[in-house]
Amino acid sequence: MPRQNTAYSIFLFNSGPIDLYQWFEEQRATGWDSTFRRSLIKVYRQDFDGQTGQEKVWGGEPVPEIGGNPGVFDQMNQALKPEWVPFRYGYFERGTSEDLGYGFGNSFGDLCWNNQTNTTINAQRVQAIPEQIGIGLGSIFQRLMGWYGESKVEAASRIQTDGVLHQAGKDVLAFMYVRSLKARNV
Repeated sequence: MPRQNTAYSIFLFNSGPIDLYQWFEEQRATGWDSTFRRSLIKVYRQDFDGQTGQEKVWGGEPVPEIGGNPGVFDQMNQALKPEWVPFRYGYFERGTSEDLGYGFGNSFGDLCWNNQTNTTINAQRVQAIPEQIGIGLGSIFQRLMGWYGESKVEAASRIQTDGVLHQAGKDVLAFMYVRSLKARNV
């Protein structure tokens, strides 16, 4: 322990695919950071095309199908507030409208679809709850990071396993907020 007040500017990561961080730094170098909105992102449920699905996919309750872990936004919020820090890197606040709509829809026949304002999972093509959560996590990452060069399945496979955000996924999410010039404690 330091004997005086000390500020550190270091962030250590657990083992995982280092190319996630290299890719992120390349995005920052090409101006991604200037499009980062803010640390608090408001999200709201908006199903499309007559499709519906279970709310637990997106969060709000433990999901037995993935070992009692929570859904998409709750997992991401937990990753943005590690137990060992006295602050949050960022936060997804669920409400009635604002920044990002999420839910279920035909996704233009794809497994998942996202654009500047909406993210949907095709519950007819992706029926298992763990896979819906995994695809949802991958889609939100793509939406936040501009990670559109990869398929939804590939993006999801790099950050989670069976619907649970793994440590590399948690780290790269925190890294995204730590490296943003606009991030702040929320």
